[in-house]
Amino acid sequence: MITDKGIDFVTRHEGFVSKAYRDPVGIITIGTGFTNRSKTAAKMLGPIKLGMTITREQNDRVLKAAFLDEYGPPVDREFPAGKPDHVYDAGYSYVFNCGAGALSDKWVKKLKGGSTSAAADALLSSRVTAKGKRLPGLVRRRKEEASLLEFGDYGVVNTSRS
Repeated sequence: MITDKGIDFVTRHEGFVSKAYRDPVGIITIGTGFTNRSKTAAKMLGPIKLGMTITREQNDRVLKAAFLDEYGPPVDREFPAGKPDHVYDAGYSYVFNCGAGALSDKWVKKLKGGSTSAAADALLSSRVTAKGKRLPGLVRRRKEEASLLEFGDYGVVNTSRS
């Protein structure tokens, strides 16, 4: 399951917005990137609508539950056993951002084939566009996920989480 450093990594990339808004491609989003596509968020928050608000505490509960119930299990099933936590945390971040269907991407196949380095190289160019537009935030995120995957580099970590 995702580590505290992994949760901090995802939170740093997703940010936190207490009031629902439309993301760059028009999807209604709240908190740490929750949308109506998340079964866990829908169960715990109800339908996400513009103007809806969430507290940081609510968000943290939903985020932990989402990794436990929704985003973590597909990674745990697909990734090779015995890899270090940081490899799984990189996968959890990717799946949280792209959905479990993204586990069929080339970088995951390379990881399953035994090459973390080749997987990290392939991850750099995986799903960095939205509606045909290359998004700098996704490019940066994939670069940091690749560094986490290959080297265990979490970047700046909030060690105050309990």
